[in-house]
Order: sequence, then structure tokens, then C-alpha cells
Amino acid sequence: RIGVLIANEEMESGLEQRKGYEMALEEINESGGIKGCPIELVYKDEGEVTSTESAQVSILQLADENVLAIIGGTTNDPTMRAAAIAGYFKVPFIIPIKTNDELTQSGNQWIFRLKSTNDSDAQTAFEMVRSELEPGASVVILYEQSAYGESSAVVAASAAMSQDLNVDGYYSFSTRSSDLTALVEEIVEIAPEVVYIISSAKNQTENIFAALQSQRFSTNMIIGHGPGFLERSFLFDENEKIYSNLRQIFILTNWSSDLPWVGIEDFTQNFAVFSQQNGYDGVFPVSRNVETYAALHLVA
Repeated sequence: RIGVLIANEEMESGLEQRKGYEMALEEINESGGIKGCPIELVYKDEGEVTSTESAQVSILQLADENVLAIIGGTTNDPTMRAAAIAGYFKVPFIIPIKTNDELTQSGNQWIFRLKSTNDSDAQTAFEMVRSELEPGASVVILYEQSAYGESSAVVAASAAMSQDLNVDGYYSFSTRSSDLTALVEEIVEIAPEVVYIISSAKNQTENIFAALQSQRFSTNMIIGHGPGFLERSFLFDENEKIYSNLRQIFILTNWSSDLPWVGIEDFTQNFAVFSQQNGYDGVFPVSRNVETYAALHLVA
């Protein structure tokens, strides 16, 4: 029995994660399970982002049910709370999503992460920027007001400065605000060559792009950091109207179907078959599908 901490599947992010878990579960059990024993997934709701107590209760319940390991969650704050509790019960906790870098720097030997750190992502991004632009190029960091956003912004600013780029703007936005016009007006005044945006929710990301579009903002590069850039509806729905005037948009992700890794083509084909057989919309895999698929196979 493997515990899974996950957002309600009525949320797009929770549903995308569940697809990856269920595809891996089907493969593992069809091949004989683990030493002849099939895997059973025990799903528990991580609750609301603003109420991390739900995640704590879910971990307590999973510990009572004697799961061998826990995978999760879907968003940063519940995952951070859950990881601390899992460590207390000495249950291996595997994290497939982006979280604060501090999570695996605390010395908790029961916590494991699949994703690269925010620091290494930012370093890679600004090395790319530096290869394209001259020293002293202007950068603006725009981040959500959350523990995840704040910690990611700090390492992004440091990475930019390490490449001899100027951080001329360092702005936060409220996760509850839908009108970002005043904030974008300040960014337009700076006229940066690069805007590094940290967002964990799709609706926030779309609000930012809509505000940029309303100001007819144009820049050399937009760099998108965080889960808010990775959901299927953001990547594949007709969003061209909200970023049509932006020259280059780069999204930081640990997985893409374009990578030359062994097995990606087979996975993409198998995911399409799995989705069709199970009546899921969207037969092309996105990052959340792959993260949870990989996490369960790793546990197995």
C-alpha cells in the first residue's frame, strides 16, 4: 500500500497527477507487482492551499493505515507541512513537484525530491540569458507572495547577478489579486530585456500575461518558473491572444517530449493509449503526468 497526497481531482492539477499515478500503477501490477505483490494506492486529499492542516491530517491517516511510503503532494504549502509529519513517523516521502529548496536542506533523511532545485533552474536559465544578451542587461523578477515564490525569487535574483545582469526590478504580486495593471505599468517603465516570472497557479499566470498584453508590453524574453506555466489548459488552449506580442517565452521544466532521452517516444505513445482507454481528455502528456508516473515507478 502506497499513500498518495493529492489535490482534489476536480482541480486540473490533481487530475493530471492522478493520470500519471494510475498509468504507472497499471503497468507495475500488470508486470507482476513487487515480488508478486500488487501495489494499492491510498489517495488522501491535501486540502486547500490556505489550510495546510488538511495535509497534516491526511498524513496521520496514512501512517495509521501502515503505508510503506507516501508520494505527494500537488502544491507547495501542503507538501511542506506533510513532509515534516512524514519525517516524524519515519515514512519515506517522495516529492514529485517543485517545492522550496529548503525542504531537502533540513537534514530530514525521510524526504526525497524528484525535481531539480529552484536554484539550479535559475542558474541554468540565466546562463542561457547571458549567452544571448550583453553584460548589464536589465532583468525584472516578478514573483507570487508565498513561501515558494519568495524563496524562488531570492535564488533567481542571485543567479541573474552572478551572470553580470542587472536586477532593476523585484516585485511581488498577491495570489488573490486579479488586477495587476498598476504593477505591470511599473515594469513597463523599467523596460527590462528579461522578465522572470514565478507563479504556481495557472490563473495567476494568465492574469499576468493579460496585464502585459493590455499594456502592449514587449521584451526580449519572458522566463516562466513554476507549476503555473505547466498545466495542460495553459499550454494547449488558445491563449495566443494573451502573449502574441511577446518575442520569446521560455518555460522552465524538467521534462519535455522534445528531449532526446531514451523512452520518451514510447512513453508518449503509451500515454495516448492509456488516456483513450480511460476516457481522459488530452492524449499528449504534460509535466505533471510524467512527474507522478516517474515517482510511483521509483517507489516500485
